[in-house]
Amino acid sequence: MSESDRTLPPSARRLAQVREEGSAPRSAALTGGAVLFAAAALLAFAAPQTLNACAEGLERALRARPLRSLSIDSAAALVRESVLTFILASGWFLAGIWSAALAVAWIQVGPLWAPKAVQPSWSRLAAPHGVGGLPSRNGLASVGWNAVAAGGAFGAAAIWLIWNQNALLAAPEGPVARVASAALSQISQAWLALAGAVFLLSLGEAGLRRIRFERSLWMTPEQQRDERDSRPRPTRGRASR
Repeated sequence: MSESDRTLPPSARRLAQVREEGSAPRSAALTGGAVLFAAAALLAFAAPQTLNACAEGLERALRARPLRSLSIDSAAALVRESVLTFILASGWFLAGIWSAALAVAWIQVGPLWAPKAVQPSWSRLAAPHGVGGLPSRNGLASVGWNAVAAGGAFGAAAIWLIWNQNALLAAPEGPVARVASAALSQISQAWLALAGAVFLLSLGEAGLRRIRFERSLWMTPEQQRDERDSRPRPTRGRASR
């Protein structure tokens, strides 16, 4: 049956059946694009501040107590403080990624909302599954997305190092934390731009998927006629004598 034969909009019965089944044009690529963009945004705005906070705390601790005078307990407390700082930052990072994955996965249900459509299924809502859906097209893996992502990340890092090699070589005594924070900031900004482009592409793919899905719900005149004929007709009870 060709698409040109579907000339009639879906009937109320067909829409009710679709809602009951929980069918919706979900796009794993859109979920993955949102996760990638959320991760890039969190890194761009939070990672340099987190690195600076850890470095400043370590610097204050070492200035207050020189390395030679550190005891086992004080050294363990110093390491524990740094680890807790990174764990807290990682917790917010993971929470932001999963929130983006859940929000985008649920938004895609759109007007066809149904309880079955938003069940917490790993294949629907998991952030790693969404990222894994980025390089897929029609169910077949492709290296195109991976090449773009890896090439963009390594290219941004290489460009930053080339542009700032004189400053890095001219100040070997400079604080390593400041240099690392600046490098992380530049790389994360480049990753944010790349993730934004990927998200826009996945958004377009999701739009086309929704259009195809809604078009697939249209019916032919024969389908609507068969649906009318298959409806149970009300029976009239016989009058008792």
